[in-house]
Amino acid sequence: MYYLLNDSYMTITPQDGDGGFASSKFYGYSEEGQTESLISPRMAVDDAQNVKVSFYYWNAVAEAFKNELKLSVSRDDGDWETVLTTKPLAEGMPQWEQFSKVLSVAGTSDLRIKLDAVRHDGPIANVTIDNISVEATTETGISSVVTGNDSQARTDYFTVSGTRISRPTAPGTYIVRTGKDVKKVVLK
Repeated sequence: MYYLLNDSYMTITPQDGDGGFASSKFYGYSEEGQTESLISPRMAVDDAQNVKVSFYYWNAVAEAFKNELKLSVSRDDGDWETVLTTKPLAEGMPQWEQFSKVLSVAGTSDLRIKLDAVRHDGPIANVTIDNISVEATTETGISSVVTGNDSQARTDYFTVSGTRISRPTAPGTYIVRTGKDVKKVVLK
């Protein structure tokens, strides 16, 4: 369940509908932010030049929670380097948001990734992630940008309870997301 500011609850379902995701539950408080970590085992990357780390993160507006997720990497058992930090949504309903980072691993034998879920002051809300993947890639950085006005952006449909559907098939109220543009739509 996910608490919303209007005292209602939203059920979080897995991003891909497979029945599973990882969630960090927070019960304490820390001035610097309470942190819970998920650390991968060592992954052999000596045959790759670059890898792409991707995951989905259940994100919400800053008024709903002040959490963040940090992606860090350790190359050949070296120090952890933070390579990506999420930010709350500017507006809209809580939603799954995909994050990806291309990393150079040339000259690296093994790689570990760490996802730090950090709860700052504010409402207590869990940090939820799904579909973490690490794969070799020929990408070397940003290959494309999808904006809310991009006609090529994928459109996702949700019921008002937050369940992803393939397409609205009956009259009712739905949440429609295209890129970063999110709207509430009423079909009659």
